[in-house]
Amino acid sequence: MAAISVTILPDASLETDAKVSSHLKMTVPASWIQKKRPMRKLLDAALKQWQLTDRSYALRRKDGTALDLDASLGTLEEGAKLVVGVAAAAPVAPPKPQTPAPPKPSKAYATLRSGARIPLCGLGTGGVPGLVGEQCVDIVSHALRSGVRLVDTASQYGNEREVGRALRKSGAPRGEVFLVTKVAPLEQGYAAATASVVRSLERLGVDSVDLVVVHWPGAWVPEQKDWGAAQWLGGGADSGPNVARRLRRETWRALEDARRNGLAREIGVSNYTVPHLEELMTYAREPPAVVQSECSLLFSNDDVRRWCAARGVHFQAYGPMGGAAEGGDRGAVGHAALQDVAARYPERTPAQVALRWLTGKGVSVLPKSCRHERVVSNACLDFDLAPADVARLDSISDGRPRYWDPANVDKVDIFNPFLDKARVQRELASAGYAAA
Repeated sequence: MAAISVTILPDASLETDAKVSSHLKMTVPASWIQKKRPMRKLLDAALKQWQLTDRSYALRRKDGTALDLDASLGTLEEGAKLVVGVAAAAPVAPPKPQTPAPPKPSKAYATLRSGARIPLCGLGTGGVPGLVGEQCVDIVSHALRSGVRLVDTASQYGNEREVGRALRKSGAPRGEVFLVTKVAPLEQGYAAATASVVRSLERLGVDSVDLVVVHWPGAWVPEQKDWGAAQWLGGGADSGPNVARRLRRETWRALEDARRNGLAREIGVSNYTVPHLEELMTYAREPPAVVQSECSLLFSNDDVRRWCAARGVHFQAYGPMGGAAEGGDRGAVGHAALQDVAARYPERTPAQVALRWLTGKGVSVLPKSCRHERVVSNACLDFDLAPADVARLDSISDGRPRYWDPANVDKVDIFNPFLDKARVQRELASAGYAAA
C-alpha cells in the first residue's frame, strides 16, 4: 500500500492568521493508511505546521463534503484537496429549569419538663369534614411523609384507627412522631379513663402515645339523662358540679398511672380554665406536662398561657387560625392587621404568619386542613417576624373565645349529649336558679 499526496487549504476563517500559508502539500505515509489511522491524524499534522492549537478545527473536502475525523485515512485518494476551518461551536443546551425544592416543615421543638421534645408545628385532625376514613389516612400520611412530626387525634374524633394506619403507611419512624390522643368526657372516671387509654392504643396500633390529655373538664355520665335542675346545679354529692370534680380527679389519677405503666410518655389536659387548673394542682401527684387550649391572634388566652409559663407547663394551641374554616369564616386569616403584616413577607402566607406568631412564643400549634399543600405549608415556619410586627399582632386579641367557653362547664355543660336543655332551663327558672 503506497503513500498518497494531498493538498491542505485554509478556509476564510484561517486567513487572518499570519502563520497560515495558502496551502500545504502533505504526504500521507503508507503506514498510516495500513494501520487505518483516523483523519484526525492528518488534521493534527496540518495544525502543527500552521501552529494552530487554541481552537477546535474541522476538515472537509474542497467540494464542501464534511469528513469524519474518526474515519480512516485509507478513504482518501491521491491528490485529494482538503480544507481546514474553524469548527462550528457545538450548540449550547439551555440550562434546565431548576425545580424548586419542596418546602420543608419546621424542625423547631419545645422541651417539656421531663426533657422530652415536642414539635412546635403539627397537624390537628378533629372537627374537619373530610378528616375521616380514607381521606384521613391520605392527609395524615402525606403530612408525615412531608416531614410533619406532631399529630393530634382523640377518642371522640372517631379517627384513631385511620391515624394509626397513616402512621404505618407513611413509613415515618414511630420514635420521630409525637402522637397525641385524648380521653373523652364520656370516658371520665378512673376505670373508664384507664380503659379509654387502652382502647386508643389498640385503635392506633401502638404500644404507647407521646401525650394523652383529658379532652374536656366536663364529665358526662349516662345517668344525667334523668337529671333535673337540682342534679345539674344543686349542692349535693350527686349534683353536676360535684360529679364533674370527682370524675376529673379520678381521671387524672388514671392518667398518672397510665404514664407510670408506660402507656403514655406525657399527660395533660385540654380546655381547662385557670380555676380548673388550680383545682387539678390540689390533688395531682404530678402536674400536667401540656395544657391544650384554644389560642389564636383573635383569642390569645393570656390567663391560661401565663399560668402555664409560671409553672413550666407547655401550652399547645388548637384553633390557631381563630376559627377559620375552608369555605367559611376566615377567622384570624382575614383580619386586616394580619393581612397588612403578611404583606411585608411576600414569600409567606397570612396563615403562616399567624402560626409563626404563636410558635415564636414557644406555643406548639395544631392547624387543620384537608388539602395536601396547606398541611405542609402550615408547618413551614422557619422564618422570623420583626419585633414591630409581633407587637402589632399582639394587639389583635379581643379576649373572646371563637369555639366554646368551658368556664361554666360545672353548671350546665351545653355539650352534654344527655342534656335536655329546654327542660332543664324551665326547671332552673321554676326553682329560682339563674338561667344557664
